[in-house]
Amino acid sequence: FSADMSQPLIQPEAAGYRTATAVTDWSDACNGIPQPQRVWRSAALLIVGVLALLLGIGLSAGDIFGQVSSLFTGPQSSAFLVGIDPPGRKVLVTGAGGKTGSLLMEQLIQMEAFTEVRGLVRSQRKAAALQKKLDAVDEKLASPFLLVGDVTDKKSLQQAMKGIESLVILTSASPRPKGGLLRSLQILLGMKTKKEYYYPRGQTPQEIDWLGQKNQIDAAKDAGVKHIVLVGSMAGTKDDHMLNKLGNNGNILKWKRKAERYLIKSGIAYTIIHPGGLGNEPAGSRQLVLGVDDELLDTGFSYVPRADVARVCAKSLTETAAHGRAFDLGSRKPGEGAPWNGDLKQLLGTLKGRNCKYVEAEWP
Repeated sequence: FSADMSQPLIQPEAAGYRTATAVTDWSDACNGIPQPQRVWRSAALLIVGVLALLLGIGLSAGDIFGQVSSLFTGPQSSAFLVGIDPPGRKVLVTGAGGKTGSLLMEQLIQMEAFTEVRGLVRSQRKAAALQKKLDAVDEKLASPFLLVGDVTDKKSLQQAMKGIESLVILTSASPRPKGGLLRSLQILLGMKTKKEYYYPRGQTPQEIDWLGQKNQIDAAKDAGVKHIVLVGSMAGTKDDHMLNKLGNNGNILKWKRKAERYLIKSGIAYTIIHPGGLGNEPAGSRQLVLGVDDELLDTGFSYVPRADVARVCAKSLTETAAHGRAFDLGSRKPGEGAPWNGDLKQLLGTLKGRNCKYVEAEWP
């Protein structure tokens, strides 16, 4: 997740992006509305506000206005139930511009459970690409708020976290192959070369998977976030796994594991998902399998489509049975067993109450 950021928030009008349908500003809502209509709408807002105060309902001014205005400006993306604040109705996805993140965003904007979907990406280019992809899903759907930010910058995270109830962390350091043109030339000449990897400056596992995720958890706690879904990786118990050796012993799995332990201790409701090897098959083509402590690595079930990882993330946001759970996620081969029907509570039941175990290690 890039540390080279210049703006905390996309300016939708300047960039040509659509904004979400929810009314967020009084002046915007009144723009172009005849004066008599403004008066009676204002009166309605005042009445609801007074009733809320008298009844002791915990509604903010923004909630009151947004919901009252929806009574008069047409259908909004969710229903208004006095005194009921549906869990996860505002959600932020960090790493939204990645392959799994963009698939999750596609699903979230189609779910009625969420009135506002935000996506944090690392650059304007990523935001433009993601917006184009989401527009292709259905232009009639409410657009998400896309923000440009840096997980190593606490201030940009604080802005992104304001007002959300749920957070999905999909950020991860990403190793790049060394060599470039020289290695390509060696391959063309038939020379034997060893493929090596490195992490760009400012984007090492320690900076992104540990400190970056720690920053996100801290910002979420300060903002009052109720639930965090953290996507890590299988093989976290294998210190000598090849992923830890990439990038001159970057120890990416160890740093991810440290962030997971930090989340568990944070006091925020959590769901930790460890997918195995990722692929690009469509969702719903395989039977999903859950395990703990990397047991799936020895069963042949360690592969899982990214689209199914996104489905499990989305379901975790609305299923309280997923709170306090940490598990590995894999799948059977196509044709072996029935594809997952989307019932996360039932799927979690196959673990019979087991969770991944975390041992306090001296390092990292």
